[in-house]
Amino acid sequence: MAKNEANVAWTEVDTGSFDKPLKAAYGELKAAQQVAKEKKATFEAAFVTAAQKAEAIDDDQTLMFSYRFGKLSVAPKAIEEKPKATAKPKFRF
Repeated sequence: MAKNEANVAWTEVDTGSFDKPLKAAYGELKAAQQVAKEKKATFEAAFVTAAQKAEAIDDDQTLMFSYRFGKLSVAPKAIEEKPKATAKPKFRF
């Protein structure tokens, strides 16, 4: 990636225009990204569970993860219940 992204002009690529070898390589990349996403979620869930079991965090806490600069960092965060959706007011005559 460019060091100064403010001066970068991004252009969307039409992946449908790829030839077969390039399309296959791109498909492999996308599949690997999906596998990595699933593995990351599995690891993070196991880490939070282990941290709670070791009483490093409370049961009403979870962890936020950062992988910047190739290092693993965590920060505790309260588990927030999502507010229930309320009906939007309607205009009536």
